[in-house]
Amino acid sequence: MAGVLVAKWTKKSYPFEFKVEAVRRALAGEPKADLARELGLSSPKLLEVWARTYRNEGENGLRPKPRGTRPRPRLRLRSPSWSGRAARTSSCAPRTPTWEKCGP
Repeated sequence: MAGVLVAKWTKKSYPFEFKVEAVRRALAGEPKADLARELGLSSPKLLEVWARTYRNEGENGLRPKPRGTRPRPRLRLRSPSWSGRAARTSSCAPRTPTWEKCGP
């Protein structure tokens, strides 16, 4: 089937003002199917979801939500208080893997 284009589904986002106006028109009594077709929405169900959100949360519910995960707090690494230990063991570590004959 050469030359056939396959539509890729993408989630479209709509501006806040667009959603508010669409919901107000739907709640005023315009048929949802006609309104969805006129506004170029994929489904009248989208208007129902927006209207439910508008009734439950008000206009602020239609505002864009932050995406992604919240940034994690960074952990601070403490410098070791036993810095002399590295100096004592560094001369033995490369030569003897088992630490047996390591000493002065």
